[in-house]
Amino acid sequence: MASIFYNDTGDGFPVVFLHGFCETSDIWSGLQSQLSKNFRVITIDLPGFGGSPLLNYAFGLEDVAKEIKSFLDSINLTKYVMIGHSLGGYITLAFAKLYDDKLSGIGLFHSSVFEDEKEKKENRTKLIEFIKANGVRTFVKTFIPSLFYKENINTLGVVISNLKKSAEKTQAESVIKYARAMRDRTGSEEFLSNFQKPVMFIVGEEDPSVPMTKSLEQIAMPENSHVLRLAETGHMGMFEKPDETTNFIEGFLHFCR
Repeated sequence: MASIFYNDTGDGFPVVFLHGFCETSDIWSGLQSQLSKNFRVITIDLPGFGGSPLLNYAFGLEDVAKEIKSFLDSINLTKYVMIGHSLGGYITLAFAKLYDDKLSGIGLFHSSVFEDEKEKKENRTKLIEFIKANGVRTFVKTFIPSLFYKENINTLGVVISNLKKSAEKTQAESVIKYARAMRDRTGSEEFLSNFQKPVMFIVGEEDPSVPMTKSLEQIAMPENSHVLRLAETGHMGMFEKPDETTNFIEGFLHFCR
């Protein structure tokens, strides 16, 4: 089992949060302080980000899910909700396919059930080559601001600056391996359509990474779907609409437990 850095606060029914690409568990700190009043909240650094070392083999997202499962077993979690942001949502889906019995519900936070389209696959490959040639710092300089709705960039300048500083510390090898794993993942439409447990979707109406047309398709798939649509929000609702997202997640967790 890989060494996993994590934060574990609160008591009660557990929820596990998985961050996105070039992020760390720090993105959940605001949510965690509120939700841990009523729930046990575990936020982890995915292997290769923050304080968790990168897996030392060529991996897919299913492999990351298996490492997370081993870690959660090691802290004696038996039943929980898992919520993933973006890349974290892809891993949540991979986890649910393998370990449905461990889950009381899942959440896709600005994430997608669909395989990358051809153009996005090509962009992942271009990113790999860009990182090899230019390093991580040049990439995150434009990548992080692009995740936010343009009208929110000025008001969230400090947040964006901190996210950039954090992302700059990511090893090039981590960015490359995860870009490859995301590019090569398969879609989960059939799985989600047959998944019987509650599924939460948080959708940004101005999300550049998950277009609204795709979000509307996927929210109709599960039998038990819980949806929050955020106006004037890009890919980072935990910062762009913190109160709305926290309150919605809290309601979803009460429903699942």
